[in-house]
Amino acid sequence: MLLMRKTIPFLLLLVCLPSLAMVPKQAGTVSPTPRPGKDYALFFAVEQYQEWPMLHNPIDDAEEIAKDLRELYGFNTEVVPNPTRNQIYDKLDAYQKKAYAEDAQLLIFFSGHGDFIETKGEGFFIPKDGKLNDRYQDTYLPHARLQRIIDNIPCSHILLAIDACFSGTFDEQVAAQYKNKPNWKRYNENEDTERRQFIDNTLRYRTRLFLTSGGKERTPDPSEFADSFKRALRAFGGQDRILEFHELYYQYLQKASPQPRFGQFGSNQTGSNFLFILADGKKAAPAPAVDSETTVWQAARQQHTAEAYRAYLQLYPGGKYRLEAERYIRDLSPPDNMVFIQGGPFEMGDTFGDGGSDEKPVHTVTVSDFEIGRHEVTVEEFSRFANASGYKTDAEKGDGSYIYENGSWNKKAGINWRHDATGKLRPSGEYNHPVIHVSWNDAVAYCNWLSEQHGYQKVYTISGGTVTANWSANGYRLPTEAEWEFAARSGGKKYKYAWGNDNTPHANIADESFKKQYSGWTIWEGYNDGYVHTSPVGKFEQGDLGLADMTGNVWEWCWDWYDSDYYEKSKNSRDPRGPDSGSFRVLRGGSWVSLPALVRCADRSDSAPGGRSYSVGFRLARAVR
Repeated sequence: MLLMRKTIPFLLLLVCLPSLAMVPKQAGTVSPTPRPGKDYALFFAVEQYQEWPMLHNPIDDAEEIAKDLRELYGFNTEVVPNPTRNQIYDKLDAYQKKAYAEDAQLLIFFSGHGDFIETKGEGFFIPKDGKLNDRYQDTYLPHARLQRIIDNIPCSHILLAIDACFSGTFDEQVAAQYKNKPNWKRYNENEDTERRQFIDNTLRYRTRLFLTSGGKERTPDPSEFADSFKRALRAFGGQDRILEFHELYYQYLQKASPQPRFGQFGSNQTGSNFLFILADGKKAAPAPAVDSETTVWQAARQQHTAEAYRAYLQLYPGGKYRLEAERYIRDLSPPDNMVFIQGGPFEMGDTFGDGGSDEKPVHTVTVSDFEIGRHEVTVEEFSRFANASGYKTDAEKGDGSYIYENGSWNKKAGINWRHDATGKLRPSGEYNHPVIHVSWNDAVAYCNWLSEQHGYQKVYTISGGTVTANWSANGYRLPTEAEWEFAARSGGKKYKYAWGNDNTPHANIADESFKKQYSGWTIWEGYNDGYVHTSPVGKFEQGDLGLADMTGNVWEWCWDWYDSDYYEKSKNSRDPRGPDSGSFRVLRGGSWVSLPALVRCADRSDSAPGGRSYSVGFRLARAVR
């Protein structure tokens, strides 16, 4: 609610400043277009993938743009939803066989996932049936092949738009003649004769131009590129009722993030252009006075944050932009299994005076806002990663993992993430338990994979045994030790345990049920959590932030190298991330096997990055950008 209260005053300020609103330019009366039936638009929009992560907006975006082109600009439009690779090729083949007017125009718009293969230096569009890990890219559409096919369509003027990750790899070269913004004044806008002459002169040269939603980078869903395209069309071509290719880019698309690219391909001729011409007597109606709700909405769109859209809905719960606001909130809000943590300063360390020397001195630390997993990563979640990527964990590549049997720790070959704490294969009914027998190395590999699946920038660069972090990336990562303790203590409160300071536990720890099988262990006397080993994640919600299992269930890997003296070095620091090097990584939170002293929020433990056992797992974190 605090973020919402911060947002609303800014929105209300814009209500008082209607001149800041984006108002379509007024246009005069328009005579019928000189281009009946000459212009086409073909859309390939993929949301429902067989293996790649689902998307939410490509089909809606395609249908909206197609509707505007059809009703305002007289285009013949076709939207192909969720096409397979062969369906795309078949449809392009059908367009190669069409008969076109001498000066006809064709827009081809691709929207969906994209990929770039560094070893090949080649970009691809991913169809519905594209495989997630296609070693030879046999199920993808290479940009180079699309160039050849589209260039051979017998239409004089073709504009290709690709709204997908890595779409800028379609062509790294931008046409030199387009580097400078052109002069938009073309002729006397009141003279239809001059307008028609301008159209005829402009469409004299063969056009093979492209637009992409970014460069060699990932692009978001929802797409700013598509939204900017819609805004351009809905300006009705401005005073002269014509939207040119360069006007589309420089006045609208260039402002999107990531910044779109453009260029030429194939048989393009110098002087080429593409025009969106207001059709069939359509005209831009005089712009009405912008109402307060629209101004608030425009401010929310400019900020494009979940909090801004919630602020709009708080002011206009039944407003005309309600459905769009709700869609953006869903897309921009943390996933269901992530919790937003508002950062701040706190006293880190042994604030109760009963901890080890490595928990001292108590020192002030400030952490920035971040997101953290509501619970630990589950066996089910990790299985998707292992099965999709073919990744082999350290336990699988090495000699197994540690279990406790016959009164001692033993490393047992063949034990890996598929097994429970006793070394038995888990039944599918227990895949909602936290994954165990995974190393720190395995955890960072999972983080990178999940970032790719969700369209985020990977945090970690892994080179052999060396892992470096890009802290400006927006992908998934392990929490730092400071973030973990701040979250476990419900935002840095003076809590001894994640459930608070109550001496009645609420966690899966060493207890009476545990002692029935492990009689020689120290337990929390008189407490029974009902589980001997791990419990399903989320079973024990703790603290004030909606997090679960911060205390107990499994130890959790953190990013930091362990240093027993680090607290002396990190006094009054902001976002400390541990020493630059070390031999062991930090573990936090205790587990189902932990005695009372080890489940305090301030307790610190450690293990080698390749270490794995029956009581160690991890949870995700993510920076807030």
